[in-house]
Amino acid sequence: MLLTHRAPRPSPWRRVFLHIVVTNLLLVFLALVIYLGRHAGT
Repeated sequence: MLLTHRAPRPSPWRRVFLHIVVTNLLLVFLALVIYLGRHAGT
């Protein structure tokens, strides 16, 4: 977010690409947490 504020006007495709990457990372992180949580038996 801080890096995008410095840019006067980022490209739409770049913003969409970053949004998709961040969303995928969050989904993978949540899936990993749920996977480890179930196998941990907590």
